[in-house]
Amino acid sequence: MASWLATLLGAVSALGAFATVRPARVDATTQPQDPGERVSFVGEPHDGRSAGRLDGVLVVPPGTGPFPALVMLHGCTGLRTGTGAIQRKIRFWAEHLRDLGYVSLLVDSFTSRGIDEVCTGRHMLSPVRDRADDARGALRYLQGRPEVRPDRIGLLGWSNGAAATLSVVFDEGRAERDFRAAVAFYPNCTRKYPGGPDFRPYAPLYVLVGALDDWTPAPPCMALVE
Repeated sequence: MASWLATLLGAVSALGAFATVRPARVDATTQPQDPGERVSFVGEPHDGRSAGRLDGVLVVPPGTGPFPALVMLHGCTGLRTGTGAIQRKIRFWAEHLRDLGYVSLLVDSFTSRGIDEVCTGRHMLSPVRDRADDARGALRYLQGRPEVRPDRIGLLGWSNGAAATLSVVFDEGRAERDFRAAVAFYPNCTRKYPGGPDFRPYAPLYVLVGALDDWTPAPPCMALVE
């Protein structure tokens, strides 16, 4: 296993806290300072639909690079809290991985779509289609950045974003241009993912679940991995 991948997988293994579900309602005039540069990019639909423009935050290590990079997909509460701050766990990992020499692109799948949360069913956004397309667009965006190594980009997703992660890494013969590794924090493994029972990731996939999680239960994920 390549050293950059070993570092990535080792770094995430100590995660212990779950996010509190709190819909984000953001006032752009009072947002706290972000940990990086605000950017925008276009999603990459894979089924002929029109591509929408997305917001994100790019966190870059000091130095000239090029660096390996991570795309980060937030959960059902969004990238930001009700005060406009980046969700604490996502900010922590972006800053922690920045210190290890990784670029991070924190994808905001909600703001440009006028959505504040998808936890309650009030808004719907498919992690298997829409958010997976967001991840692919983020990948292409990073591959075009001069400070990023285009062949060393990984994917991290939490909960709803983890479901998108599982969808993205299904083996569709895309490995030469796509993510080199993926980490899914407590995904919903009961969804209908590409490939169904023949689901197979094209890159190393690390799934973290909580044995007592009563929202995204562990047994379906254990069965999927097996």
